[in-house]
Amino acid sequence: MDKHPVSIFLGDCSEYLGIIAKHHDSSAWLLDHSSLFAFENHTNNSPITVYTSLGDLPKDLSKVYDILRKANVIYYCPPDHWSDGKKIDPLDPGSSMQGLTEVLLMLLPKSIDIQGPVGLYIDDYDPNPLVDQRKNQNKQMWVAGCSISHGIGVESDQRYGELLSREMRLQCSFLTRSGSAIDWSSDQIIRSDIKPDDIVIWGITGWRRLTYIHDHTLLSGITVKSYEEFPEYKKIVSMRQLFSSHTFYNHLYSIQRVINYCGKIGAKLFLVDLLRDNYSLTGFLQKQKNYINIPYKLIYENSLLHEKFLDLGSDMIHPGPKQHNAYKNIILDFIK
Repeated sequence: MDKHPVSIFLGDCSEYLGIIAKHHDSSAWLLDHSSLFAFENHTNNSPITVYTSLGDLPKDLSKVYDILRKANVIYYCPPDHWSDGKKIDPLDPGSSMQGLTEVLLMLLPKSIDIQGPVGLYIDDYDPNPLVDQRKNQNKQMWVAGCSISHGIGVESDQRYGELLSREMRLQCSFLTRSGSAIDWSSDQIIRSDIKPDDIVIWGITGWRRLTYIHDHTLLSGITVKSYEEFPEYKKIVSMRQLFSSHTFYNHLYSIQRVINYCGKIGAKLFLVDLLRDNYSLTGFLQKQKNYINIPYKLIYENSLLHEKFLDLGSDMIHPGPKQHNAYKNIILDFIK
């Protein structure tokens, strides 16, 4: 007999659950509408084992919750396939039997011993994990940013982060993604295992970009050009949002959060202004003592000033090896 006065096996309304419960305790019985009175009136000094599911209990979830609270231990036994044929939607867990069952389990007091794989955790659905990890416990460098910092158009050992890493004899982690927005980089930095005295090089990208999760999937970084490559984005998020004050201030505050975070933990942060369409952010960035301005030659095109790279990479769009080497020298001179 189980040492706990009340043991509940909780799962789906099918035969498997009774088999599991009776294997644990041969006297286990089904808790449903017909046996509910007996369960509610049992004495605490007479141990019982029951098995049940939301399909066997009252539709009033508050009553189900009160029933589960009577348990000392709950063995959660989810089936391979739930009888309603649905999977958990993390945005609306109550839309499935599994989701409702696990929500009730998570709401129970911690004094109740819950055994089993309660799976309603964001880690199971995380569409935006960290893209790199700390290399070791020694002082190291971190490079964050968009496609330029990622090294699109050049070999991985030609990108400015790798060049700096070799020059400074430090391991380097790359929190970079093509097309990524400022708030994406900010989030990667703040969630990473950055330690005091680490060096963080953040290549600031243009602010007219969006980080967007749709159907639990992180979309490719949304820029003006994205709507040409992915026409379906027009039905998901309006291009007007790229140019909204919400987007601007979201990115501004994202930079401020990283400045505050690195200051608090004692990491050395350097903000590298990689693109020249950031007019709205330039005034703020220039006031930062760790701001590094890249002295590009400029070209005027389509009513906008653009940076002119020293050379182009293999895609004929992004900077090439000469420009990355120049980035390395400018950043290294500033740090020194």
